[in-house]
Amino acid sequence: MAAQPGPEAQADFLTLPSSTELTRLAERLQRIALARGITVATAESCTGGLIGHVITEVPGSSAYFVGGVISYSNEVKVASLGVDVGAIERHGAVSAQVAVAMAKGVRVRLGADYGVAVTGVAVAEGAYIDQNMQFPRRHHGETG
Repeated sequence: MAAQPGPEAQADFLTLPSSTELTRLAERLQRIALARGITVATAESCTGGLIGHVITEVPGSSAYFVGGVISYSNEVKVASLGVDVGAIERHGAVSAQVAVAMAKGVRVRLGADYGVAVTGVAVAEGAYIDQNMQFPRRHHGETG
């Protein structure tokens, strides 16, 4: 479902799922993670911790969710997640390249099997433009 963008918008708008839908997604993630024995960490920018909050609202999430970093500013992306400042300058903070770097950074720093990152430009009423989510995972034999 998409919100209607104004004439100044250059990208698609996305509406946030309802809290019921978010809970169902978190429950599904938990079932998959526990069945596969994997761990997950999050790096969030424009969502401000919403993904981590929804995940931890599901009882038993501590069995697979190791934690998250809210990296709203570029300085936190660089200092806490190891995002290259050059990538931010070249591609922009809401680019897919930066989202990948955020996901890899949180996965490595928190020692998770999967890193999930989201970055974008927040706009009115819970919609986001240029939102990028990335899910890099540790490959067999990879240590960092």
